[in-house]
Amino acid sequence: MLTKEDKDILCQKLAELLPSLRKMMGLTQQKLGDKCGFSRIRVSHIENSIEKMSWLQFMSIMYVCSFNAHAVSFLRMNEIITEATEDYFSRNT
Repeated sequence: MLTKEDKDILCQKLAELLPSLRKMMGLTQQKLGDKCGFSRIRVSHIENSIEKMSWLQFMSIMYVCSFNAHAVSFLRMNEIITEATEDYFSRNT
């Protein structure tokens, strides 16, 4: 079970890693936004700490990343994908 605090921490960590993650996947802010359903400006604001990443945005980014083995490895290494997050997604999907 992930608490609201757990989700907030995961969102913050992913936001900090987002520029590196995007580059690894070969995605511009525009392309990531298009795949996730939000604007390039929103991606930029998240990356620059102007706006906090929402849980819905987190889940959208995680879905896009789930199709890229390098991204999944990166997210595991940086403790975004953990036993707790895997349990959360497997129980709530």
